[in-house]
Amino acid sequence: MTHFEFISKIIKESVKKLTKLHIAKKGKKRMAKITEYSKEELVALKKELEVEYDKYVKANLSLDMSRGKPAATQLDITNGLLGALDGYMTEAGLDARNYGVLDGIPEMKKIFSDLTGIEGKNIIVGGNSSLNLMYDSFTRLSLFGALGSTPWCKLDKVKFLCPAPGYDRHFAICEDLGIEMITVPMLEDGPDMDMVEELAAKDDSIKGIWCVPLYSNPQGICYSDETVRRLVSMKTAAADFRIFWDNAYGVHPIYEQVDLLNVFDEAKPDIVLVHGDTTTSMAAALSAFYAKIPVGHVEAGLRTFNKHYPFPEEINRVFADAVCSYHFAPTDTSVENLIKSAIPKEHIYKTGNTVIDALLHTVENNKEDLSYIGLKPEL
Repeated sequence: MTHFEFISKIIKESVKKLTKLHIAKKGKKRMAKITEYSKEELVALKKELEVEYDKYVKANLSLDMSRGKPAATQLDITNGLLGALDGYMTEAGLDARNYGVLDGIPEMKKIFSDLTGIEGKNIIVGGNSSLNLMYDSFTRLSLFGALGSTPWCKLDKVKFLCPAPGYDRHFAICEDLGIEMITVPMLEDGPDMDMVEELAAKDDSIKGIWCVPLYSNPQGICYSDETVRRLVSMKTAAADFRIFWDNAYGVHPIYEQVDLLNVFDEAKPDIVLVHGDTTTSMAAALSAFYAKIPVGHVEAGLRTFNKHYPFPEEINRVFADAVCSYHFAPTDTSVENLIKSAIPKEHIYKTGNTVIDALLHTVENNKEDLSYIGLKPEL
């Protein structure tokens, strides 16, 4: 007997016992609630289950009970995929057998886009489990912060909202990184949003919330449209508040298919700010442009007028400026470059150089000891 067959047998027998007991008790077929049993019925059920359990113990089986790990019979179903490909080159000319691209192979993004209803540009296909990716995200926030905010590891206290009952492995990440967990009750349509909104609005040490929006364990709760809208629109005291949207069960309906509100559509920001001339800045500007969200470019107008130098920064900065609505130029020369590029004057704002601003800020806030950068206090 395989692991999968063994577990299936246990579940079927347990459901049969509980249903049979409930039919005898209520006269109609409905999954029993353990809280409806009398003490005598609970004792009788316990004895029955202990007898069954003892049978399995005596069978001396060696089983891997890891959650979420498919049995060999389940893996065998996918064997045909290993030989299904005629070639390994993607449409973009990438050899899929080699290292991929940072955000995932486009064809795989298309598959998940069809499954989840989320546009491919908002999907990252990673090489690890989702839990590994979430742990990595928490670690980066702890070490480096987000959007210029203080790294979490340098704060006296970091808290996270944890709807409960919830996923213990989410909570284990918080525990491992020393993050205080605040319990939020789960209601029939998701977490108690009155409590979530109140807590997030008044405490800037609360940095985010865990969410399993579809078929959340153990009750199978699905977030309502109102819950999703309130989550993405609520005011938070922390500028770096994060919603960890773990839609792991999005393609595993329990009783019926539930259509979840698209969080990206609901969370459309007023403006997207991109900085500099990196490829990520260009990609972010393009994504916002596709979503019809206004874009502001910090450090706009830098030019060499040589598309190959610096490479690829020159094209990145030109492209970003082309789709932006607001251009924050560091110098008079940058302003002139933008005007030469046919950017309307009313869309250009000279704001200064962010690197110089950062240096002046550092000096101002570290006057007592600047020796580590070779400066004297009087400077």
